[in-house]
Amino acid sequence: MKLSESTYAVVLAGGSGTRLWPKSTKNIPKQFQTAGKSGRSMLEQTLLRMEGFVPKNRRIVVTSDHQFELASKLAGSLCGKILAEPKPRGTAAALALAASYIRSICSEKCDPVMVCWHADQWIKLDAGFWQSQKQAIALAKSGKLALVGLRPTRPETGFGYIEKGLQYKGLSSFEVKSFKEKPSHEGAEKYIKNGYLWNTGIFVWSVQVFWRELASWLPLIADTLSDVEFCKKKYANLENISIDKGLLEKSKSAAVVEASFKWGDMGTYKAYKDLYRADLNGDIVLGEAFMQGTKNNIVDVDRFAAIVGVEGLTIVSTDKALLVCKTEEAQRVKEVVEHLEATNRQDLL
Repeated sequence: MKLSESTYAVVLAGGSGTRLWPKSTKNIPKQFQTAGKSGRSMLEQTLLRMEGFVPKNRRIVVTSDHQFELASKLAGSLCGKILAEPKPRGTAAALALAASYIRSICSEKCDPVMVCWHADQWIKLDAGFWQSQKQAIALAKSGKLALVGLRPTRPETGFGYIEKGLQYKGLSSFEVKSFKEKPSHEGAEKYIKNGYLWNTGIFVWSVQVFWRELASWLPLIADTLSDVEFCKKKYANLENISIDKGLLEKSKSAAVVEASFKWGDMGTYKAYKDLYRADLNGDIVLGEAFMQGTKNNIVDVDRFAAIVGVEGLTIVSTDKALLVCKTEEAQRVKEVVEHLEATNRQDLL
């Protein structure tokens, strides 16, 4: 699927991946880690998916200042521009930074479209995915802030959900009625029953419409980044807020494409179940491990491990730390990082 010359791809690659500690650290967070069997980082894999979709010179990566060197090393040959946030301020500021750069290089008569992906997701590029992008771009050109929502395949508590409103004529697209953040298991089951969609975090919009909405709902961000030569100190003092909370939940222009394709978010270790094939006992084992009497475990170790008689655990080791938790409690790994930050254990972060 080729796009017009006024379409740019933006890849968000500045997160810290706290729920994937200890594999993901501040210096090498999850988007720079390898995933699956390709041997490439998630950032590289994301950019390679754009081959034949958006040319390299119109691919933009947004990362943090302290990750710029690593991002450049991994992705410099796969994109046209890498932008660095002076300090991570959430997806609202990161996307505004990309939009400001695109505005600076395009003529005033041009209204470019931004297709925004996350570097820590995996996507199967099938017909369903490309159809969703086509519809999202059409919605963007009609003045909508388009999202891509997926029909849930399970009651997932780690994802956000989108409630559909009125359907657009002739399209598998809808007004956005509301956003629901990570629910309980019972809440997720209820959302699925009522036809809610998973929020993939894939955004598509025209730069002009996005900037207009940004000026309405997040004027300080819009004002700070109105000039691509922005003040770094002012940027660092911006509110740390997601684009969902800061803009999309308030805007009357949000729309969602209902899609069906294979997609996953590397938010927690549970995502390994989508990326790697389990053995006959349901165990996923990366590294050298002796498994005896085990079932449905996730094991990722950098040294020999003997694991006996356990079920439903995630066990991860690095040269600095060991994690053992119930896989269903994988969301709580971020609590470990919060504790390490509170106790100033920078050596483990």
